[in-house]
Amino acid sequence: GDQLFVVKKGGISSCFDANTGKANWELKRLGNLGEYYASPVYGDGKIYVTGDNGIVVVLAAGSKLDVLGKNDLGDTCIATPAIAEGRLYFRTREKMICIGE
Repeated sequence: GDQLFVVKKGGISSCFDANTGKANWELKRLGNLGEYYASPVYGDGKIYVTGDNGIVVVLAAGSKLDVLGKNDLGDTCIATPAIAEGRLYFRTREKMICIGE
């Protein structure tokens, strides 16, 4: 949509209005410490943020920080997830994980 999500070391997140550059929130913790190499991705009204420790934090897409859940992939993950045909694909160090119906 019209928002830019940024996540950096330690799970510090910020969200900006892409049209105005105004911060919706800045420097708020996601509740998952670690490094973030993967880019946040959007799908089905949610933002998926994958930490290198394999924890995927799910955020509601919106102007306020709203953590919907945290899911453990059980393996190191530094790749950006892919979304296709209603499925999420995660490439971890040891495996490929597909989540969907």
